[in-house]
Amino acid sequence: MSYISRYTLHDHVACEVARLFSNEQNKPWLVVVGDYAGYDIRSFDGDVRAEIKVETSSSRTGCCAIERFSTDYNRPSGIDATEANRWLQIALCPDDSDTSLSWKAIQYDDVLKLRAIAKQYGTEKHCGRNSICWIVPVPVLCQYATRVFPFKTQFHEQLIQSAGGPKWPR
Repeated sequence: MSYISRYTLHDHVACEVARLFSNEQNKPWLVVVGDYAGYDIRSFDGDVRAEIKVETSSSRTGCCAIERFSTDYNRPSGIDATEANRWLQIALCPDDSDTSLSWKAIQYDDVLKLRAIAKQYGTEKHCGRNSICWIVPVPVLCQYATRVFPFKTQFHEQLIQSAGGPKWPR
């Protein structure tokens, strides 16, 4: 499989999550398109705004990066700047048999709770060249989440087949 940009992956995931929430709640959800950092999707009535993050390095590290500060702009970003009141972290993880990878959706209906958990259990680290993140173990995120569920789409199954890489440490 050829390289897929993180923006293409994120756009696809946002559409799939909006469809999932719409089907679960029997009401429309909207995907926010463009260079808008406030949130990624929202309920049609605007009561629920969700931030969606996709983590592929979790298959190697067993952790998710929760961005909190942009060093490029010298201001809060990610969880410390979002306008969302729901957070969905979609992480690529070993399955229960530890022989293959699968996508796990980790949902928080209270972003302030997630921020407190990331601060308490995470390790602050510079991520890439332009952000500071809390690195939080996936099991910790799952333990305190509103819900955790498998996230499967045909697009994701193709990515998993191409990923194959090393397993996370236990």
